[in-house]
Amino acid sequence: MEAPSLGRRHARLEGFDLHANVAAPAGNRERLERLCRYALRPPVARDRLQLTAGGQVVLQLRRRWSDGTTHLLFDPIELLERLAALTPRPRVNLVLYYGVLGARARWRGRIVASLRAAGASGDDRASGGEPPEGTAPVNRPHDVRPARETA
Repeated sequence: MEAPSLGRRHARLEGFDLHANVAAPAGNRERLERLCRYALRPPVARDRLQLTAGGQVVLQLRRRWSDGTTHLLFDPIELLERLAALTPRPRVNLVLYYGVLGARARWRGRIVASLRAAGASGDDRASGGEPPEGTAPVNRPHDVRPARETA
């Protein structure tokens, strides 16, 4: 199923919304600051959080749930635990590729340009041509097959 087009560089499919039409031109510090503020915004708006007299945190939901719930009550540590669970671990890719773009795909080298073979033209790589002289061979562990045992 193809996502309906919502405009230039904007698509929506299966609950995901991609809007890639925002840019900060070189030298426009005000636009860059606005973009950074948007990207670094907190997970919960400050005006939706309240501290009770008993030291608990009340989170007001943006929309009423189907069961009528409008607020959630947390201990401060419990709220931090739930927010921390949403934070991705360091140095972990948030975008995973499958199929021919997957890390161990046999034909990946024919599709994705290698930095080591950057001097070769795309036609040479696609046809299985040799990389330019002086470049190191690309390490492809998926091409290595285990030795068969003979009985």
